[in-house]
Amino acid sequence: MVAQLLIVRTDVAGSLPYGGDRHPATDEAPGMSLPVAHLHDESHGHHRDPAVVLIAGLGQQLTSWPMGFVHGMVVGGYRVTRFDNRDIGMSDRTPGGKVNLDAVVPGDPKTAPYTIETMADDTVAMMDRLGIDRAHILGYSMGGMIAQALAVRYPKRVITLTSVMSSTGASDTGASTKEGSRILYAPLPAARSDAIEQLIVDRDMWSTPGTYEPRSVAAWIAYEYDRGYDTAGVGRQIAAIRASGDRTKTLRRIVAPTLVIHGSRDPLIDVSGGRATAAAIPGATFVELDGIAHDLSQGLWPRLLGPIHNHLQRSSL
Repeated sequence: MVAQLLIVRTDVAGSLPYGGDRHPATDEAPGMSLPVAHLHDESHGHHRDPAVVLIAGLGQQLTSWPMGFVHGMVVGGYRVTRFDNRDIGMSDRTPGGKVNLDAVVPGDPKTAPYTIETMADDTVAMMDRLGIDRAHILGYSMGGMIAQALAVRYPKRVITLTSVMSSTGASDTGASTKEGSRILYAPLPAARSDAIEQLIVDRDMWSTPGTYEPRSVAAWIAYEYDRGYDTAGVGRQIAAIRASGDRTKTLRRIVAPTLVIHGSRDPLIDVSGGRATAAAIPGATFVELDGIAHDLSQGLWPRLLGPIHNHLQRSSL
């Protein structure tokens, strides 16, 4: 077991691996040919420990996984990798500018620049570059959708799957509240100071009551904004979610031991999304966290890390 936090490596975005811009063909995802994005990543823990890959949510950077949460996994004996998805943070941007979301047809991949499956391919390309053959895959919100797609497309690469506060993509479950939808689709103000203020207010809305003090994190949100927030990129991520459609049928092919966690007061993805995810994946365990919204605040870590550690440890017995 690792006694202290050890940074294994930090990658900076640059040229794509493999001497080209395409991921090599795999038997898990035959015919895959879309260009993969080079993802900026950060790994913590001992390189010999079992790998955990953390996948962030919509518009969220690797910094959305708090270092205290990461440390809680490292001291449990895991090598933890967190990263920026494409179109956010320090990872590659997808060419094409802003997307007209009204033109994106639910379930029609051709109407968006890329899909959730493309983002799963990005993640596996990063794992290849880091020499991670198999990993515990843990995704939060949109990251849960990516994790699900990865488990379907690359079953041999997944030790366990954990989907946190996410959904199947079905239209009849996991809906946002009216205020949640406003946050997801309303554009940010153009001015930096106004945009940061709006992000502070928005985060307050989706956080668990009593766990978030807006003024105390203002500097951190400003740092994240300056680090690599990209409004057009977030729009492309939303398009990917919408165009990917309902994964319910494909989720039935997942063979990895699966844990689904969801808060009962989630305003961005209703708890019904988590229940539907667990129902679709054979043998999945569902944990509903009473009173929890859509966040990873410090006060929630024991309630999150407990079931996650149990899930990961059971896979090694």
